[in-house]
Amino acid sequence: MENKDRQWERYLHENEHVVWSGRPEGVKLIDGSSRMEILIQWLIGGLWILLTFVCYVPYALKVGIAGAQLVVVMLVFNCIPLLLFCNPLRICRSLNTSVVFAITNHRVLMKDKENIVSMVVKPDTKVVIRREDVQVGSVCLGSAADKSSYRERSITLHGISHDNVTTGMILFRVKNPEIVADFLPYSEERKDRPVAI
Repeated sequence: MENKDRQWERYLHENEHVVWSGRPEGVKLIDGSSRMEILIQWLIGGLWILLTFVCYVPYALKVGIAGAQLVVVMLVFNCIPLLLFCNPLRICRSLNTSVVFAITNHRVLMKDKENIVSMVVKPDTKVVIRREDVQVGSVCLGSAADKSSYRERSITLHGISHDNVTTGMILFRVKNPEIVADFLPYSEERKDRPVAI
């Protein structure tokens, strides 16, 4: 078994082998495709936290709520906005450190630590390549090819599922995406060649 198959060995089906593996290249916290999503999350989270400080803290101080209680209540009120702030950091870290992709002779796989997302590639699977720059782009498969680019990061980590079947995946920020797309099963037979946008 080749070295590139070893890390995927326990996830492969019978008569399946890895033909390509790689990882995202140079993912930044805020880049063109994710800028709006992250800024909106941070704006909503910031407004929520600001409102709790402006509205609740004066009331709590007026009615005499103790300091420790106030801290606990503020943490409870603000746990969701704090998650909104932390989620883009977590996603960026995962994409840079633990996400690995593989293309086999039947499927596309994404591994993030021990989380595996896989999608069977068929001759009619839609393939779209979204260019980031000259050498890097995302290969969007199936239903992910029709989704807006600002959701690429979350689709990369979770895929798109319908009735417990993965119908869309993204190989996010891979080097030479056209070459990667040529490793996909049925690439030579695909009716609609990968479209670069």
